[in-house]
Amino acid sequence: MPAANVGAFSTPPSGNGRSRTWLLLLFIFLIAWQIVLVWIFPHFASQDGASHLYNAALIRGFRDPAWRRVPEFYRLNSRLVPNWFTYAVLAGLDRFFSPATAEKIIVSGYFVLFPLSFAYVVRTFTKEVWLFAIWGLVLANNLFIAMGFYNFCYSLVFFLLCFGYWMRERDGLGPKRLAGLCVLASLLYFSHVVGFFMAAFFIGVVALCFGLAERRSLAENGDSGPGHATSASTLSSPNLSTVLKRLLVPQLAFLPCVVIFCVSSIGSQPPFDPGKQSFSQRLLVFRELHVLVDSRGAQGILRMSLVGVFLAWGFYRAIANAVEQRRLAASDGLGILAVVCLSLCVVVPWSISGGGMIPERMAWFALCAALLWLSSSSTRWSIQARRAAIGGATLVVVLGLIGQTGWRYQLSPVVNAYEEAGRLLAPQKTILSLCYCNPEDNSNPVFSRLRIRPLEHAGDIAALEGRALSLDNYEAMGSAFPVEYRPLVNPALHSGTFSASSVSSKPQNADIAGYEAQTGKTVDYVLLWGTGPGDLAESGSILNRQLRSNYEQIHTSPPPAMLRLFKRRQTPITQSGSTLGAVFRRPEGDCGQEEYDERAREISNVEPCGAELEASFDLASMADVLSCSRADECAGPCPKCGGPGRIRIDCPGASL
Repeated sequence: MPAANVGAFSTPPSGNGRSRTWLLLLFIFLIAWQIVLVWIFPHFASQDGASHLYNAALIRGFRDPAWRRVPEFYRLNSRLVPNWFTYAVLAGLDRFFSPATAEKIIVSGYFVLFPLSFAYVVRTFTKEVWLFAIWGLVLANNLFIAMGFYNFCYSLVFFLLCFGYWMRERDGLGPKRLAGLCVLASLLYFSHVVGFFMAAFFIGVVALCFGLAERRSLAENGDSGPGHATSASTLSSPNLSTVLKRLLVPQLAFLPCVVIFCVSSIGSQPPFDPGKQSFSQRLLVFRELHVLVDSRGAQGILRMSLVGVFLAWGFYRAIANAVEQRRLAASDGLGILAVVCLSLCVVVPWSISGGGMIPERMAWFALCAALLWLSSSSTRWSIQARRAAIGGATLVVVLGLIGQTGWRYQLSPVVNAYEEAGRLLAPQKTILSLCYCNPEDNSNPVFSRLRIRPLEHAGDIAALEGRALSLDNYEAMGSAFPVEYRPLVNPALHSGTFSASSVSSKPQNADIAGYEAQTGKTVDYVLLWGTGPGDLAESGSILNRQLRSNYEQIHTSPPPAMLRLFKRRQTPITQSGSTLGAVFRRPEGDCGQEEYDERAREISNVEPCGAELEASFDLASMADVLSCSRADECAGPCPKCGGPGRIRIDCPGASL
């Protein structure tokens, strides 16, 4: 081990075999409990998880005849943006498992891989691995996994693997090992760009600290070989070059993806800030540590207090140790990183290049750096201090699992209601999902306790179940994800209709007719959760007027769900001026029934009285209600003759 590492990471084995066995069993039990929570309910409830599943299905849908209208509304992002990793995995799993099962596999993999990756890094600092392994579970069960940020969560795994791999190979980082680091960095980039740049930042700062410590050691002790004298002239330039080599060589592994990011991602999506925050509001990140807590209330306060007390005590011990030694060890770079990341929480914008919650992400990296820093000095802790650290971490994890069990149990029937509604949808029809997701809009107390909005994108569960085309796909509204809307139908480009930013909190403002007029597309279904406070926000609103005029309510979910499904109202043949509309029902005879059952096809470009018009025909009883002298020009299966072509109406006043 190089001289710079002596005293910093050289630690004796800890504890006896029995204590390590009990800690291992406790570690496995806590992971198993978390995995059970993933699988015991039909869906893993989160804020954005349903959207990820839906877009993964769209990726496969471009080549799936069952999703034949996907290219009409969506396209694959041509940029090499991050956020591809979990979509690629989910799209592959969809071939063998249901979307809900594929999601559970992804989430279970994260809960297993993260604590193991954290232990992998801790092992480079100390042999007290099991003392901090459970703290890895504290970091794993964070706000981001409850939000459904699967790409970011997997980026945390690759972040730890990148940092741990560099820590182990830093003294012999030749071309092969550098290539290995480059592979890990590439996986990290295509998971999430924030984790990618934070890995490069962590490695750079700690590498600089190692280089400076090594230079200081050589200056004090001379050349590392015995009997070699060191003059001032040999210390300046060569040692400076060593420091720069330690600092810059690992960054070469990140350079290819940095180039890709600059070419493909910068400016791919405008930043979005939900509101200006004062300095005191930004400091709430430090006070609450809410990045490790998914719910409010006494239990969350207790968990945050335990984490805060442990970190305060650990920082005091680490600083006191540095003062006692009268020098900074190389591992103290992690403490510097913790302070820097906490400071960034106050100054960085909420969104960068389409990615939000940047201050909260910085807070997580600060906590991670702080725990890794404390692990490097844990061998000097007393037996009582170690037991307290393990007990505190265990209590934080157990309280989190108990709270998570409660709110997931309460949400399960609500989320299941979306899947039930999806079974009522006709395939390849459009659906707009809206939700009164503000806590004050819901009587169910679980929504006020959670720090997430678990129903904000739950409509994608229904769209996925019914193979419908979602018009509330927030990921596709920008260019930061693999799938994006085509410009003509993108709600974000049609202001005042129902883009994600305008109706996420106030769905009563959704202007369905405005969207249809601007895009020429029809909104076939509207799925609405909840009502406004006292039903006043919805009553008399744009949404309410349009639902009453153009839609019929076909489903209401039983309590505790508050889900209503509306279908565009079907009318017989009508004529207003030069506009013709008709609805055709499934025929009674044998003609075309099989294909009617397979799908309800839209017939367009109708020619009433010589004028070619756009009209939607849902194939109502044409044989009974329409006098059609040229039925041989019927598009698709026709109740009269089943031939291809168009419907042509010869008389201007087609009547019932």
